[in-house]
Amino acid sequence: MQNTFLLRHLRRLTRQDLRDLRKLVRSPYFNQRDDVARLFDHLAGAVEGKLPEGAVQKEAVWQAAFPGQPFDDKTLHYAASFLLKLVRQHLALTEAMQDELQQQLYLCRALRKRGLDESFEKELAAADALQQRQSRRNTRYHYDRYLLEQERAAHTLQQRRSGEMNLQAVHDELTTFFLAETLRQSCTVLTHQTMSRQAYRLQLLDAVLAHVGAGGFDEVPAVAMYHHAFQALAGGNQPKNQ
Repeated sequence: MQNTFLLRHLRRLTRQDLRDLRKLVRSPYFNQRDDVARLFDHLAGAVEGKLPEGAVQKEAVWQAAFPGQPFDDKTLHYAASFLLKLVRQHLALTEAMQDELQQQLYLCRALRKRGLDESFEKELAAADALQQRQSRRNTRYHYDRYLLEQERAAHTLQQRRSGEMNLQAVHDELTTFFLAETLRQSCTVLTHQTMSRQAYRLQLLDAVLAHVGAGGFDEVPAVAMYHHAFQALAGGNQPKNQ
């Protein structure tokens, strides 16, 4: 198993990752297979240098995960695939847990789908307050704002089919995010083109530049900053859009 995907993943994990993953592997919510838990313990021990070099050979790994049973390559491969899935779940969860606002929005979505209206409204207000406390008004701010307003609109639509809705806010935040992100990516393209011969097709860039240039975005930092940056980088030599 020396060069398998599973071992390559495990070798790139930090000590904290391995400690957290050990808890996940033993949680019946994620795993109810003792062989997979034993497989993890053995491979983690090898990765941490607690076992001899030959510990990652298939026969040694098999004996650790399936003690006393005759070797079966297919069964070992299946257990290793399941463990790799758990490793990837851990990595995804670790990233998700670092984004408090996204967690809050997922909670709002779950509450809305289950018809828990009072809790939804409370948690959406908490998500709103959490975002407003953020000092940076970058492209991600407007994307998160779009998701928040979208949840509010979806909840309102569930409650009634007519009446006032916040669809204008949904559209405005999505538009602002699109403008800012298009300009940000265009700045990246211009920077890369100065160091390479790679050509790019920047679709809708002309329309974005015209729309922003018409005014109304001077007080929107995410748009204004990347618009000025793009103009400085372009220097009159903007990429030709095909």
